[in-house]
Amino acid sequence: MKNNVEFAEIIRTFFLKKSYRILSIDKIRSGNINGTYLIEIDFGDTRNKYVLQQINSEVFHRPYDLMSNLNEAIKHFNYKVISMPYNQISFCIPTYINSNGSKSLCQVEAIFWRLFHYIQDSYSLEIIHTVEQAYSVGYSLHSFHGVFCDLPKNKLLKPIKDFHNTKQYLKTYYKLFNSVSFDNLNFSIRDRVLRANRTIIDNQELITELDETLNSNKLTYMAIHGDPKVSNFLFDLKTDEVSAIIDLDTFYYGPALIDIADCIRSICNPHGEDAKNLTLNFFDMSLFDAFLRGYFKRRKFILTKYDMLNISLFMRIIIYELGIRFLTDYLIGNKVFSIEYNTQNLKRSEVQFNTLLTINANLSEINKNILRYI
Repeated sequence: MKNNVEFAEIIRTFFLKKSYRILSIDKIRSGNINGTYLIEIDFGDTRNKYVLQQINSEVFHRPYDLMSNLNEAIKHFNYKVISMPYNQISFCIPTYINSNGSKSLCQVEAIFWRLFHYIQDSYSLEIIHTVEQAYSVGYSLHSFHGVFCDLPKNKLLKPIKDFHNTKQYLKTYYKLFNSVSFDNLNFSIRDRVLRANRTIIDNQELITELDETLNSNKLTYMAIHGDPKVSNFLFDLKTDEVSAIIDLDTFYYGPALIDIADCIRSICNPHGEDAKNLTLNFFDMSLFDAFLRGYFKRRKFILTKYDMLNISLFMRIIIYELGIRFLTDYLIGNKVFSIEYNTQNLKRSEVQFNTLLTINANLSEINKNILRYI
């Protein structure tokens, strides 16, 4: 973490013509990729909060592409706020402040920073606690899709090469795994890695199913969030309903099922992706049902019947993919996902694979619940 003098120099670029005093700089622990800080500033007549964020260059190689996508999202959102009925948009999205008067990012050496307006009277969650929260997330994700489903593909850039390309993640993993020297791992860690590897091998037929589905040309594509996990939904302090959807770094054009599957993955593991005890890790059907009720509350369906018949496949794919990404990151030395201890990404992969096995065991019931909305 930088010292306060270094932070002050970065913040100064966003407020060149203003007199102010920095009151506090606190790291926000939520989020696995970018370094994020809550800043409070005194301008004399007002005190405002902002979110300062460092972009992880290990993940995002073209930071201005992120900001281009965000600009397109903001413009489209503002247009829809005017043109859509007031009760059809149940959320807001983040807006940012330019650096040096005109640039969307501040660059210090090779590091890029940006400053967002703080969304007042809201809170975030790492895990879902109630069916009401799961319902609200489902309802808001449908609202998000309703707003952005007609944003043209040519307006958006791909934020990460091969993002959500499960086959490529698997190929990269196998190449890495075959080069790993297990002599450097103690027996316990080696055993855990090998068990995770066995789960990857046992479920790789999912890739064949995914290829068939993608090649069918029947899936619904649109501008999607790309990473709609629980912590990217902010809840209103008074109503406890979703009031904002944040972190649009992965906003791009792709299958709508990616958003739905990833959101379900995050919601329905009540102990979160950092669960310490794998025996407590399970897929919560009550939260799953609540999410579906929320998403399909409005009868204006965005998904086709073909999409809906493949929800459970994408649920398994997205969990399988994330487990592979966590394990890969552990094996390369934890360069992508933030950690608090060395084996955290290994543990995260185990949580995902355990959730996958739980879903496989309950697939019939899961599909039955989905079919109620067709």
